[in-house]
Amino acid sequence: MRFTRTRRGLSTAKRGQGATRACNRNRRLGAKVRDALELLAAASPSCPEPLLLAHGIKVETLASLVRDRLATVQQPDTGCANDRTMQVIRIAITDVGRKAIAR
Repeated sequence: MRFTRTRRGLSTAKRGQGATRACNRNRRLGAKVRDALELLAAASPSCPEPLLLAHGIKVETLASLVRDRLATVQQPDTGCANDRTMQVIRIAITDVGRKAIAR
């Protein structure tokens, strides 16, 4: 068991992902995270990363969504434009993400 510092003071948590998931379940969503999840929920079935960036969502926010298992990254799509090959990453909301915005 270890002590971790939280906004409410010190708490004890067992090592592992279970402790992290317990903390994430009790945390409220910020406005930017909620906006990103709502965009992902409206996209069917996933949303390309450049479109999310065009809406002002930062890469760090997208990374935190994936890290917290609120969204998943799908295999990159390969396309050609102006004789260039590029990969576009698509991001989809998970069931946990849908439940988070439903609260």
